[in-house]
Amino acid sequence: MNKKDMIEELVEFEFNSVTLVEVVQLYIKLQREFLDASLTEDEVLSKYNDLFGDAEVVH
Repeated sequence: MNKKDMIEELVEFEFNSVTLVEVVQLYIKLQREFLDASLTEDEVLSKYNDLFGDAEVVH
């Protein structure tokens, strides 16, 4: 087995051992990091306002 095959086996094993809650938590963490790294403050504000309305309103 080469390194790539062993990594594939390890990932498959870990995937089968992880709970759905852990998968969702990881997705949320990565999505936050992605949005922070890829959007400017103005783009975040625009996206927020498109989805939720005025960002100035206290929720």
